Amino acid sequence: MVEKRRWISERRFLHALNYAMVLPGPEAQQLAVNIGWLLHRTWGGLVAGTRFLLPSLFILSAQSYVYLAYGHLHGVQGLFAGIKPAVVAIVAFAAWRIGSRVLRNKVL
Repeated sequence: MVEKRRWISERRFLHALNYAMVLPGPEAQQLAVNIGWLLHRTWGGLVAGTRFLLPSLFILSAQSYVYLAYGHLHGVQGLFAGIKPAVVAIVAFAAWRIGSRVLRNKVL
């Protein structure tokens, strides 16, 4: 939204991120809804929130089914064990990317 599509400025994105961090709950969802609201008001917030939640709902439902139905198989156990480091890497990269933009000196 900021770098590729340039829908909002980096300053406005960081302001929305700071606002989402103050509120309780998942920051990414709040950020998506807030940016949707900033761009298109009520409908933008509703659409952004819905489109943010539905894919994860379907993915988690499918993963739950696979785990409950086939979780006893070694291949499925290995698959789920392999997902964990990938998720950690994605979160660490996102934190590094945002932190490198926000934190201006090495002490911070």
